[in-house]
Amino acid sequence: MDFLWCYKFMGLLWKNFILKRRRLVALFVEFILALLFAGTLLLTRKFLIIKKSGPFNYSLQPIDELPPFLGMPDTFPGRWELAFVPSKSVVVKGIIELMKRDLRYNFSVQGFSSERDFEEYVKQKNNAKKVLVAIIFDHEFQNSDDPLPFKVKYFLRFSSFQRNKYVGFLRTEGWQTGVLFPPFPSLGPRSERNSNGGRPGYITEGFLVMQHALDQAIMKYYNHTATQKLFQDVTVFVQRFPYPEYSHDYFFTIFDIFTPLVILFIFSMNHLTLIQSIVWEKEKRLKEYLLVSGLSNWMLWAAYFFTFLSLYSFIILLLFIQYSDPSLVFVFLLCFAIATIFFSFMVSTFFNKAHFAVSVGGFIYFATYFPIVTVSTNFAQMTFTQKLASCLSLNIAMALGTKFLVKAEMEKTGIKWSNIFSSPKMENFDFAHVLGMFLFDAFIYGLVAWYIEAVFPGEYGVPKPWNFFLLRSHWFGETTEEKKETRQFYETNGSKYFEAEPTNLVAGIQIKHLCKEFRVQNTTKIAVKDLSLNLYVGQITVLLGHNGAGKSTTLSILSGLYPATSGEVYINGYDVSQQMVQIRKNLGLCPQQNLLFDYLTVSEHLYFYCVVKGMPRKARLTEIDHMLAAFNLLDKRNAFSCSLSGGMKRRLSMIIALIGGSKVVILDEPTSGMDPASRRATWDILQQYKQDRTILLTTHYMDEADFLGDRIAIMVKGSLRCCGSSVFLKKIYGVGYHIVMVKEAHCNVEEISKLLQDHIPTATLEKNVNNEVSFVLPKEYTHRYESRELKIGEWSEWKYKCNETKITLVVALEFFIKGDLLKYLMENEDCIHLCIVAFSIEVKTNKIILTGLFNNQAYHSPSLTLAILDNILLMTIAGSNASITVFNKPQPHSKVKKRNETLSDGFQVALNIHFGMALLISGFCLLTVTERVTKAKHIQFLSGVYVPVYWLSALLWDFIIFFITCCLLLVSVRYGFLRAHFPSVPPGEFLFSNSVTQNVTIFGNRAFKVSLFMVLVFCIKISLFLNLPLPLSLSLPFSDTAKNIYSLEEKMIGKYVIMMSITGFICLLFIFFLDTNLWKLRTFFNQYIYFGIYKTFRKYPVILAVKNISVIIQRGECFGLLGFNGAGKTTTFKILTGEETVTSGDVFIEHVSITKSLQKVKSRVGYCPQSDALLEYMTGREIMIMCARLWGVSEPQIQLYVNKWLSSMQLEPHADKLIRTYSGGTKRRLSTAIALMGKTSVVLLDEPSTGMDPVARRLLWDVVTWTRERGKAIIITSHRMEECDAFCTRLAIMVQGKFLCLGSPQQLKNKFGNIYILKVKVKIDAQEDKLDGIKYFITLTFPGSVLKQENQGILTYYIPSKDNSWGKVFGILEDAKDQFNLEDYSISQITLEQIFLILHLQEKLCIKTFKVQEQKVKQFFKSVFSFLFSPHF
Repeated sequence: MDFLWCYKFMGLLWKNFILKRRRLVALFVEFILALLFAGTLLLTRKFLIIKKSGPFNYSLQPIDELPPFLGMPDTFPGRWELAFVPSKSVVVKGIIELMKRDLRYNFSVQGFSSERDFEEYVKQKNNAKKVLVAIIFDHEFQNSDDPLPFKVKYFLRFSSFQRNKYVGFLRTEGWQTGVLFPPFPSLGPRSERNSNGGRPGYITEGFLVMQHALDQAIMKYYNHTATQKLFQDVTVFVQRFPYPEYSHDYFFTIFDIFTPLVILFIFSMNHLTLIQSIVWEKEKRLKEYLLVSGLSNWMLWAAYFFTFLSLYSFIILLLFIQYSDPSLVFVFLLCFAIATIFFSFMVSTFFNKAHFAVSVGGFIYFATYFPIVTVSTNFAQMTFTQKLASCLSLNIAMALGTKFLVKAEMEKTGIKWSNIFSSPKMENFDFAHVLGMFLFDAFIYGLVAWYIEAVFPGEYGVPKPWNFFLLRSHWFGETTEEKKETRQFYETNGSKYFEAEPTNLVAGIQIKHLCKEFRVQNTTKIAVKDLSLNLYVGQITVLLGHNGAGKSTTLSILSGLYPATSGEVYINGYDVSQQMVQIRKNLGLCPQQNLLFDYLTVSEHLYFYCVVKGMPRKARLTEIDHMLAAFNLLDKRNAFSCSLSGGMKRRLSMIIALIGGSKVVILDEPTSGMDPASRRATWDILQQYKQDRTILLTTHYMDEADFLGDRIAIMVKGSLRCCGSSVFLKKIYGVGYHIVMVKEAHCNVEEISKLLQDHIPTATLEKNVNNEVSFVLPKEYTHRYESRELKIGEWSEWKYKCNETKITLVVALEFFIKGDLLKYLMENEDCIHLCIVAFSIEVKTNKIILTGLFNNQAYHSPSLTLAILDNILLMTIAGSNASITVFNKPQPHSKVKKRNETLSDGFQVALNIHFGMALLISGFCLLTVTERVTKAKHIQFLSGVYVPVYWLSALLWDFIIFFITCCLLLVSVRYGFLRAHFPSVPPGEFLFSNSVTQNVTIFGNRAFKVSLFMVLVFCIKISLFLNLPLPLSLSLPFSDTAKNIYSLEEKMIGKYVIMMSITGFICLLFIFFLDTNLWKLRTFFNQYIYFGIYKTFRKYPVILAVKNISVIIQRGECFGLLGFNGAGKTTTFKILTGEETVTSGDVFIEHVSITKSLQKVKSRVGYCPQSDALLEYMTGREIMIMCARLWGVSEPQIQLYVNKWLSSMQLEPHADKLIRTYSGGTKRRLSTAIALMGKTSVVLLDEPSTGMDPVARRLLWDVVTWTRERGKAIIITSHRMEECDAFCTRLAIMVQGKFLCLGSPQQLKNKFGNIYILKVKVKIDAQEDKLDGIKYFITLTFPGSVLKQENQGILTYYIPSKDNSWGKVFGILEDAKDQFNLEDYSISQITLEQIFLILHLQEKLCIKTFKVQEQKVKQFFKSVFSFLFSPHF
């Protein structure tokens, strides 16, 4: 059985946990915030005391007395009206008159023909005030004298607003006809001090009086005499259930409100972290790279699931509840965690940028909790389906489940496995449904994530058709063997620019008519156009082309990162568009960017990818050591990848591509950023590894292409222009020999040109720039090159190379004598929660007292109790078939509402606004953080921007956005509140819904402060936190607006406005301080504390990045800073620009010290950092205009000034495109132009030509030279030795932080220039004796020559220059060309690269010698001490 997938999956889990552990601070903060959120409840528990209340016994309430407010003139001065429907029925009129007479009140009776007529009447403001109640009989009376049926149904329609103001409660929510029980249950009896039951006012508003009077009139209709006699003997009362003594714990009130909020915030931390992790890997192309490396997509998702489920499980253990089953609570929260993880998965598929995903994803997460108040309020009247539908939001399901838990805790029963299917309060929805909906939600979220990712994979990845899940091939795959038979094709191109395809090799990669188009700003850009190419096993195929030629796009299509627009691509016989899973099992990729995990070490990267690629366990460590040794990274095996230099990252990326035996290897500019020694070593490794592999490589190094390329293909503007071996292309495009000479200070180019043309008439001047001049010499004049008159051998240097181009109630009836009944109800706690009504009959001498007891926990139990009593009495009079059904149907609203009924609670509104504003303001930091991370902020400071200007401009722009938002908020306040009682959701609901206060913000710190604030306000009335002024100041005006709200008096907002202003001002000053003086603190710490400790305690290891460098660079000088990867070049540049502080020493720019006056120096330095510090959502022209303004260019001159620099770097075709669409080389050109265009005295260029094609490099050289000649001092780092040789006036080579040598290029050459470099390339098919022959020939002809390298038929010799002129060597080799089957040869003076390599070898030798000597000394002292302390001494 194949367990390879298991090993891969375990490797992914290992990687995820390692990364979480490495980010220990972030992990610690997540757990601390979880503890703080849970701690808010514990803090509340500590502050809130528990007091005993009760027992409560309530008095009898008569139902035949009208409430006193009807006689109060200030309630209504006129006669109250009694309305009824239908007015045409004689029976109904009679019943109403009986009712009026029994009530003994002078009502004005008003009849209406229909209910609609009554509603139109009562909607008028004056009419609504005088109608006490309307009685609507729900029967069809065809004739006016139709009798009343035995089953009577009627509606009592009272006003929706409270009319009795002389009671101890205020009703603001109407009659609550849609709800059976309060959405938020009370700890003890509801309205415990009111014997009348309190809200909604069935007794105080006269509802029961009217109900009983009407029922009595209906009884009289059936049998007037019997009814009258009955009520002479029977008196009816209603009474509240008694309530036993209980512990009044205010904590449960807050517990019910805050528990869902605390859980929400605790789980939000991992939700945001998970989104960030997933989208970050997608954004950095790491996800697709892992897929390219052979991992299955499901493994990535499953690894994330189990990683974060384990983190959630640990957090869940922090939460506990007293009465509920701990295992059930754990399962509940675990199900919620599962749903949250899948919700995070779903959200992450919609985004490609991590910071945007976290911001919007956090808001979406909290927004799913917003409707919980609406759901809780309307929960009883919702159908079962609606309840399930609401639980499609995981946070609503969590809140409902939490309320089940809290209610069970309040009842001291708890949720247990035995009662999870028991619906509380006779509802049709239980705790088990919540658990089920969690799992259902997870399934739905996962399904959406699966589909979205497949069809819309984002910027990278191959999208599947919208109906891919209906295709048989998706589920059962394809027969790959059949595919291989039909997918071998060979095309021949008859063009002379294409060499014949080899027939004896197998094509590993086949490309046929490949096209790729991109949509950019409503325009179509063709990146690859009709590309057809075969790449063969055992060969390295090099793909060349200028920046933007389509090379990287082609490689991305081959690796499955991009889908092709049209065409076919097969890798080892598999179709890229349909069979990437099979392809990726044997595919290695080194992309142009370094796709590495910042907090994995080098060896951990390699171990992880060995597991991913299925290497046997025993071979992994050996393979890792071998690869590290081959790429010279053994000393960096335990270093984090984020600490590596650019070149080291490239080497690590190459190892990852090659490790594990990948059969197809794609290398996109693999040696970019490597120093020459590393690059040469990489070439040798690639030559060794190409056997049985198909290798495709892109590069901008022509010598690399010449050395490695078995076949070279050149692309121009997305099309393939030529393909063949290096020799073939040279024959096609070669125009002869190129002689390149380094000019001295007073070199006369005209005389050299005249001398050449005298002997070689067709010789042409090719280039005369900087300190270099070159000529093209035709082949037909080779016999004259060594003539004595020409004496070319004495002119320094020459090369030979080619061109590059609903609800029911259950009534409990139990009969006891009254005293026993009350005692039973008091002692039986279950009855309090399960019984709704009870009855008692008390028989006295000549009177029967009939009492209906109602459980006041239910809103409508008084009316229900009376209805049951009246129905019993009716049946004794009219028979068992008679019944009365009563409905409470409130009157419609009047057209004008009272202000106190339209305004929401001010405190609630304040917290809602606070939450909304927190979300808005938290987004203001995105741009500034982005600019800081990309170093765009640093570049702006170097361009002369003052710190206050930078921050005040950001503040102004954010203030404009904030002002517009406030205006929209005021509109929402104005119109949102006026519509508050309409069924529809008001505008701006996300700010003004009642639940928003429980969803404070997506950020943990602010969430904790506001939630803690809400607890403290309810508990101890404290307002001392930073976030308090805004909600307090916003809530106060709603309570009192008679005074000036801006005064400093109590309940006014003046003092809070002052507090907020002072806080904001202090924060602004703090920002100014950090950006202007932090560097001084860092300098002081480094120089006087850190370095002092180091000098005192040298046993502590310290990394010295730069060691004792001293150098002066004059104006008009171009200083080249060379060195190996990690030599200290970039650190030096960071010191020069103020990014890093010096530990010791000082740096002066125009006599101004960086360590003492950094702000003065910054505006004098132009800087092109190693990574492009560009704002990607600006165009090239826009960012250059911005920089020109920053440099102080006058407005009329800006366009001309910018156009000049755009032209100098040939950026006009890209100037009006977004920078994010630029290729790597184009971005470098733009970064260089920005550095050079400023009015500075010093320009720092850190590897400016990285990723540039040869043409762009030549442009760079010209511009740099032109800038130097205008008096600027330029310091440049580069790994291209010919670049430094072309325009640098002085060079320094750094090794391990110090200068190894310093001088002009020519001085260095003269110092090491006693040799020529001879390269001879022998035809591959030449006989072995020919190769041995040329070796013997050179050794014999040039005594003292040394064979330095032999590879693939290329021999590299060092030949002594003494007694061997250039012309002599050339003539000898030209004569031996045919004799030894030489394809190519070149001879040159030693180059800077050769000097660099020599110094590299010397340094390695010195280090090795030092280590050997150090080991000997240690061994010596060890022997001495062993002898001195031996017992024989």
